[in-house]
Amino acid sequence: MPKAHVKPARVSGTKGDNEMPQRSGAHPDGTNGNGANPELLQQWAAIIKYSDDAIMAVNLEGLITSWNPGAERLFGYRVAEAVGMPLERLCLPGNKPELTDILRRANAGEHVVNRELEQVRQDGSRLEVALTVSPLQRLVGGTAAGFSIIARDITLQKRAEEKVRASEAFYHSLVEYLPQNIFRKDINSQFTFANQRFCQTLGKTLKEIVGKNDYDFFPADLAAKYQADDRQVIESGQLLETVEVNQPPDGRKLYVQVCKMPVYGALKRIIGVQCIFWDITNSREAEIALRHSEERYRELLGSVTDYIYTVEIRAGRPVTTHHGPGCLNVTGYAPEDYEKDPFLWYRMIHQEDREAVLRQSENILRGEALPLEHRILHRDGSVRWVRNTPVPRYDEQRRLVAYDGLIADITARKVAEEHLRQALVDLNKSHEELKLAQNLLMHAEKMETVGRLAAGVAHEVKNPLAILLSGMEFLRTSTAAQEESTHQVLEDMGSALKRADSVIHGLLDFAAAQELGVKSESLNNLIDSTLALLRHDLSRGRVEVSKELMTELPLLQLDRNKIEQVFLNLFINSLHAMANGGTLHVLTRVRPLQAEEVVWDAGSRVAERFRPGDRVVEVLVEDTGTGIAPDKLSKIFEPFFTTKPTGQGTGLGLAVTRKILELHGATIRLTNRNEGGVCATLWFRNECVL
Repeated sequence: MPKAHVKPARVSGTKGDNEMPQRSGAHPDGTNGNGANPELLQQWAAIIKYSDDAIMAVNLEGLITSWNPGAERLFGYRVAEAVGMPLERLCLPGNKPELTDILRRANAGEHVVNRELEQVRQDGSRLEVALTVSPLQRLVGGTAAGFSIIARDITLQKRAEEKVRASEAFYHSLVEYLPQNIFRKDINSQFTFANQRFCQTLGKTLKEIVGKNDYDFFPADLAAKYQADDRQVIESGQLLETVEVNQPPDGRKLYVQVCKMPVYGALKRIIGVQCIFWDITNSREAEIALRHSEERYRELLGSVTDYIYTVEIRAGRPVTTHHGPGCLNVTGYAPEDYEKDPFLWYRMIHQEDREAVLRQSENILRGEALPLEHRILHRDGSVRWVRNTPVPRYDEQRRLVAYDGLIADITARKVAEEHLRQALVDLNKSHEELKLAQNLLMHAEKMETVGRLAAGVAHEVKNPLAILLSGMEFLRTSTAAQEESTHQVLEDMGSALKRADSVIHGLLDFAAAQELGVKSESLNNLIDSTLALLRHDLSRGRVEVSKELMTELPLLQLDRNKIEQVFLNLFINSLHAMANGGTLHVLTRVRPLQAEEVVWDAGSRVAERFRPGDRVVEVLVEDTGTGIAPDKLSKIFEPFFTTKPTGQGTGLGLAVTRKILELHGATIRLTNRNEGGVCATLWFRNECVL
């Protein structure tokens, strides 16, 4: 550690800095000849020994010359280890300049008090201490001999202060940004604090609110009510919860939930109130609307309930039944008929429903009062449907004493339901017939498409055939000296034949039948197997493959060969688009569709469209190639349309791909990536998931 800049000269003949002067005999004044009282020295020695603080002495060279037990406990060094040790060993490297400054000031005669500094223990752990540093004076001559240092451990205090600061910051941020209104008032109902929400409610700043009272912001009757609540809280010391009407300056009428509580100061004395309230206008208005709705429902129920009956219960068994006057319209029997014949109610129940009605009665006695729809036999012999809704009645001991039954004639509804069921059956039948007709129409449309494509196919096949014919003519007239040219012509003929063959195969795929040989398949496995087929081509084209395949991807109902053909077409297109190499990225996942993603695709023939919220299995095939010109994106699925140079593509690959996916109820979209290249997005319908 750097030494203090000012170092007074030693007094000749004095003892070392860390030596105590020897007692040479008592003087009349009670000292030992050096001006020190032995008893007083012993008292100070005891104080130092038993102090909880670390007390040490340091000479002008920065070496520790004395070390009390408190220092041992605080820093971990024993006396034998500490005495003679440089003081800077207790200091963190970054704090050494600060310690040097403290000693410099003490060397100049300054008493440095409670200087906070982070230091280090013998085990390497850190602690916060408050240092008090004073210059030591020699007993003879009064010159500086070093420094006395008292180190007090304030680590826990600092942590507690930090927690308090964090707690205060948390409380402040919580209160300030809560959606509830919060304010505090003093004992005289004057505002002392308000959070942002309350300021916004009043349309005032905090400065404009503090020091004011309720009469400055609210009508007199409301202000008087608010202050009466304040006095109740202050006098009782209890929490007050209530719902009250609040009227902000804009004149609106609000319902608010209010909680007022006392605020305590020193000696547990109440010094004011704190209030938190929030707007419940919507819920209160909803409650009012609900009550009105319930009233309308009861009125409606009264209008549709044909009659009421009451069953009295004694000792847990039914004893009497009373039927209301409306029973005549529903059953054809008057109340007197039921009184004369106690079992008439049972005989009029349709024979097939009697067991269910008896079971309902037994359930009512057990406390399970559920409605039941059943048939009855009208007095005129017709069958009627009724809804029997029981409502139990209990005494003060929660014992069942009776139950009322609400009988509603629902015959018309049942007849309508039966007609609706029959209509649904007829509709399903018509739907199946429509689907069959649609399939026939699609097949006919496909045949028409094939016919329209015949001219294009003829054109594509015509040119290769012309090349073949020209080559054959050339061979007839060639001589032996032209063998090299003959070889080139034969290669051209071979290429033309391959192109013609590719066109024909593409047309056959496009016109293939719609039957699929589906079974449970893993998309991940199909992707891996297709990439394996192209491993050599990808390597030769310097294309790096990046896969991000979902490990637990659901199995789908797929035609393996056709879906492999889809991936083969997409991967080859990406490979051709990256003539100078690049990256092919393939991703699979399951996710829900967003509303903005689901748009109408006029060219798609998938009968059932994807809808927002549908969970789909998604496949992304991305490349870093040249992309597709924007004016050509709308044509890429047209048969025989291609962006490749002449001779490198038939224009049927994407048309076949789209057709295969539509047969699986799936769809495909191609878009240009912002980073360059193309992204093919495939969605497989949720119904395909096993």
